[in-house]
Amino acid sequence: MASFTHTGLVSLLIGVLEHQMPDLVVDLVRPDPFDRATLDDDLKRRLIQRAVHEQGTGLLLDVGQHLGLADETPTLAILRQPQQAATLADKWMRMERYYHHAHRTRIVCEGSAAWNCTRESESAKAPTTVGENCLIAGVLVGLAGLIGLQEVCLEVDGKTHKPETLRQLNLPSNQALSHFRICWSSSRYRCATASGCGHHCSIQ
Repeated sequence: MASFTHTGLVSLLIGVLEHQMPDLVVDLVRPDPFDRATLDDDLKRRLIQRAVHEQGTGLLLDVGQHLGLADETPTLAILRQPQQAATLADKWMRMERYYHHAHRTRIVCEGSAAWNCTRESESAKAPTTVGENCLIAGVLVGLAGLIGLQEVCLEVDGKTHKPETLRQLNLPSNQALSHFRICWSSSRYRCATASGCGHHCSIQ
């Protein structure tokens, strides 16, 4: 079976590149998420490779700060509605199982103020890439802000990075970002794992 990915994610990535680096997508037309829910993963991989080659990892980490460019699909509407942080994490993991063939994000809630995220592959022959991991990490940071979490930060190797600095963050060559944390100071809602015991946000 060929790998597939969510059409809305590819459309968002092309939309951001059109604004940030139009030369990278001059030959492409944004796919319509209402036409089909998924696409062959090859297009997304090629776009990510172009972005990393031309601009480093910062461009992909910053994609989540431009969710206003995303098509208003039912999937995005469900993800962005006010909710608890644990609920968003659960919805994201369920969405990945449906829309993404090869790769997944395992999110564990740490109390009510952080997600501990691990990027995983369905096959050892097709591991996640740093570019793909940066794209997903950036989108999750953006979604966390949309649902009302305050002072959201991306933590990599123990260092925290504010959303407005992600565009300038170019990871070292030995950092694949297969593991990262997203943390925040407070929110309008409480994570369902109030005990802070590292409980999974969804039943795996």
